[in-house]
Amino acid sequence: MNYSRDDFKISFRKNDVQFFVNEKKNIVICVIEGELQSPYAWNSYISVGYPTLKGKGIATCDSNDVFDVERGKRIALAVAENDVYSQAKTYLSNVLKELQFFTKKISDFKVKSDRCREHNKDYINSVHDKNHPLYKEVVSKIKHGYTNGKPNWDEDENNE
Repeated sequence: MNYSRDDFKISFRKNDVQFFVNEKKNIVICVIEGELQSPYAWNSYISVGYPTLKGKGIATCDSNDVFDVERGKRIALAVAENDVYSQAKTYLSNVLKELQFFTKKISDFKVKSDRCREHNKDYINSVHDKNHPLYKEVVSKIKHGYTNGKPNWDEDENNE
């Protein structure tokens, strides 16, 4: 499998792999850590993070088979890696849910923005077009903002 900058990747810490062997019970347990890495530069746009995931794998030998420690280690390691991949899938599913939430909020805001823009277009017409049904001959003084560096509100209004 090739890794490109556009792929998610799990980096396993092969030097930190731990095996626990119980020859009396014919069991090998493996504990491994993997770091989920997101595509290059994605975190400047979408915060995925680099979680460290700890996987556990257990290999048990059937009573009819001959116990082989090395075979058990290989099986337990593969099961532990699968556990890490499963955790990564769950982690990314949660990230996806958050992205879907934010995508919905962004879409909602786009609709709101369009409504506000249309409202302001109509307001602009009502202020400047004498034929508009809401046109007023006299427009009241604006009470917020600045004109030429000075506030548009009266000083006594601040003391109310």
